Amino acid sequence: MTKIVLSIIILTLCFFNEIIAQQDNHPIHCGTMQNLELLKAQDPTLEARMQEMETRIQQYIAAHPNERMKSLITVPIVFHLLYNTPDQNIDDTLFTSQIDVLNEDYNAANSDIVKVPPYFRSRVGNVGLHFALATRDPNGNATNGIVRKQTSVTSFSTNNNVKYDSTGGDNAWNNAEYLNVWVCNLSGGLLGYSQFPGSNPATDGCVILDTAIGRISSGPPFNYGRTLSHEIGHWLNLCHTWGDAWCGNDSVSDTPPQATATFGPQNCQRITCNNGPIGDAYMDYMDYTDDLYMHMFTQGQVARTNACFNLYRNTIPASNGLDIVTTFANDAGIAIIQSPVMTPCINITQNFIPQITLTNYGSNTLTSVTINSRIDFNIIKTFQWNGSLAPGASASISLPEDTSTIVGYHIYYCWTSNPNGTTDGNTINDRRSSSFITKEPNTYFPFGINFESTTFPPDNWLADNYDCTLPWERTTTAFHTGTACAVLQNFEDTSSYPGHIEDLITQPINLTGAATPSLYFWVAYSPLSAMVTDTLEVLISTDCDATFTSIYKRWGSALQTVSPQTTAFVPNPFQWRLDSINLTPFFPSNNAIIIFRNITAHGNNLYLDDINVIQTGTNTISYKDTVYF
Repeated sequence: MTKIVLSIIILTLCFFNEIIAQQDNHPIHCGTMQNLELLKAQDPTLEARMQEMETRIQQYIAAHPNERMKSLITVPIVFHLLYNTPDQNIDDTLFTSQIDVLNEDYNAANSDIVKVPPYFRSRVGNVGLHFALATRDPNGNATNGIVRKQTSVTSFSTNNNVKYDSTGGDNAWNNAEYLNVWVCNLSGGLLGYSQFPGSNPATDGCVILDTAIGRISSGPPFNYGRTLSHEIGHWLNLCHTWGDAWCGNDSVSDTPPQATATFGPQNCQRITCNNGPIGDAYMDYMDYTDDLYMHMFTQGQVARTNACFNLYRNTIPASNGLDIVTTFANDAGIAIIQSPVMTPCINITQNFIPQITLTNYGSNTLTSVTINSRIDFNIIKTFQWNGSLAPGASASISLPEDTSTIVGYHIYYCWTSNPNGTTDGNTINDRRSSSFITKEPNTYFPFGINFESTTFPPDNWLADNYDCTLPWERTTTAFHTGTACAVLQNFEDTSSYPGHIEDLITQPINLTGAATPSLYFWVAYSPLSAMVTDTLEVLISTDCDATFTSIYKRWGSALQTVSPQTTAFVPNPFQWRLDSINLTPFFPSNNAIIIFRNITAHGNNLYLDDINVIQTGTNTISYKDTVYF
């Protein structure tokens, strides 16, 4: 790892951090700080102005704690596409899907927000900004919000040439009314760069690599549209989470200090700059993590963007960029996908009913339209809608059932065609996309597991090891019944910061089989000492990872089944205790997920066995012909 020092001056905000951390064998990702150096060289007064701006922003945040956008504000975006070769003249679909990504990410409505690690979930923030393609250009003419221009320039850099006609780019639209986004081929491993508020209006906006825009624009890792979520963060005055310096300051209170940028796929807790037990905010949009592992802004970042918008982007709400200029006779489109979105409980054996809002943007009454859809790149399905929709009216439409048989992250695409049996006058509003996550199939009540199978975690379970050290695992050195159980070896774990967590997560459980369900499990634990004790917490989610309720939390003498010992604890069959938790408050959930969470103190080993969910009051729980009580 190499650190290039551009200056010895390190001030308290990212604008003045002159130490740019670079890492060998990784792309630069974001060239915002390089572009800032160019702007400061061109304008010697810029640094002082930005320092004054920062003071005002901090004063605004202090005077308006916990404030979000005061009302629904939609930012008109114009994409300036500069293409040199025909394959760079990318399809409209990528621009509309990029808008969808922004509206999810900036409203905490992205389905993968459930992947935020537990220790960061209380910090998730909702910026509350919306984005849309401009419909009116600065001259008052109708536009689809996309300017396409062929250029003789084969690639651009952070020198702002892409922003001027004279240098092969395209001039900005009025930055007081529009967010300008230039899309082009970038050199030097750049994914994009942006301009903080307060600099040259002619270059204000964001630049993004043409293969990093929208959903599935290219292969992984930058194919979910998060590059522009990152760059717009800079446009709203957010800094990189590491403050562009070793353990730098990003001027946000709830993003822990971190040593450097995070590169590549990342789902493990990283402790740097003495920021344990929480660690780096690697899942934050303002880090460099691959798209699939970015999930959130923090509440502190929301406060900062809100201050910036109200102080320095406050002309946007008065923009005419979203005015309707031209109405076509036949123009139908998808205003929004209502479902699937933020529905992580869809399981791979379960069909779901897609729902969309169909809008008649034309001047003729809409009597028919073809609605097309597909999941990822699977087969296209068509649905013929017939009815009567007046000009400007909308209707909620349920489409035929659909399904995805692969567990994981998916994109649902939906678009209209042939309104009133003829050509659509404006195709830019036809398409919408949404993201959703499919889960393993739920298991029906009653439910039980005893870890006798050599498969671990059990089928359709998860063992989330957030710090990537010692996870929950199967062992045959101890058991309550049978020959095996689950263990978390806290005694061996000396590599991580105390307080980190590991989760053992059940598949979704259907609780509708009994009105008063209960969870029973056997636990064995010996603390290392009275002062060094680990914690077992049990949580339940009835919305499939979105939110959790703690239903059990014990440590020390309340958890122990044997007195403290200073050697690695291995229980015999008589050193176990049966614990139970009443799940009646969570009836009648059919997708309950239960988490067994170890919170380490680097103490001693914790064991679980014979986990059952049954009707409360049942006298026996049988597993392998064993009666527990």
